[in-house]
Amino acid sequence: MQSIALWGGAAGLVACLAALVLVLLRARRRAERALAIGQTVVAQVQAQHDALRNAIDGLPDGLALFDAQDRLVVCNRSFADAFARMSDLRIHGARHVDLVRAMIEANEHLLPVAARESLVAKLVDWHRRGGKPWLQELRDGRWLRIKEKRLADGSTVTICSEATEFVRLKSESQKSEGGRNSRATV
Repeated sequence: MQSIALWGGAAGLVACLAALVLVLLRARRRAERALAIGQTVVAQVQAQHDALRNAIDGLPDGLALFDAQDRLVVCNRSFADAFARMSDLRIHGARHVDLVRAMIEANEHLLPVAARESLVAKLVDWHRRGGKPWLQELRDGRWLRIKEKRLADGSTVTICSEATEFVRLKSESQKSEGGRNSRATV
């Protein structure tokens, strides 16, 4: 009798172990499927990120995003190229005020120091408020149109567009109309 009970107990134990193995195998299959789905989603998100990055880098206009503390989060190639001659500050975490100061120092070097600092303060204020677009002449003779927009989270998007042809045409138009030739730095 005891041997039958022992045998029944052993069979029950084997049955429990078999059921546990089945549960573990099913759990492993579910985990493998979830991992495969997760890897597919990550690959899709990476592909979307790469496509968006390529599109943003392909824009002719410079694009930069500054966080709520006015530090550079990301910029595209056109933005980096526009400021390439001015500064090594085009890196993640660079302060907006430092980028503006470098731009003013590089392009308005003939202005007295106090006037340059006043211009820096004005441009930083416009940046913080998402002010109207402004034009900046670069030392190499090019002009940039800079537009900034404050976002709901406190970050700011800056767009720098090539405006040299626009400024040239406007100047020609003013000359042909007999108007004065005004410099539109801000």
